[in-house]
Amino acid sequence: MNKTNSFSYASSGQPEVPTTTRVMSNHVGGAVSDTATGIINGVTNVIDNWGKVINGVVTGDTELAKDGGVNLLKTAAIATLRLEVG
Repeated sequence: MNKTNSFSYASSGQPEVPTTTRVMSNHVGGAVSDTATGIINGVTNVIDNWGKVINGVVTGDTELAKDGGVNLLKTAAIATLRLEVG
């Protein structure tokens, strides 16, 4: 084992990454992926619900507009809670 720094070297001469570093990297990658998925789902939700509100207003369907508005408020509340917790 060649000990020129704190890494151990494999037979190929390349430094081996400590297991804890690999595990932490997987957790970080998973967190980034979860965050991206949450953002995409949130944006999709907002677009769908704004469509309901606009469609309800244009067609005079107050129930559809109200349903879209309520869902927009729910999405905003959930996003706020996620920011507070995260």
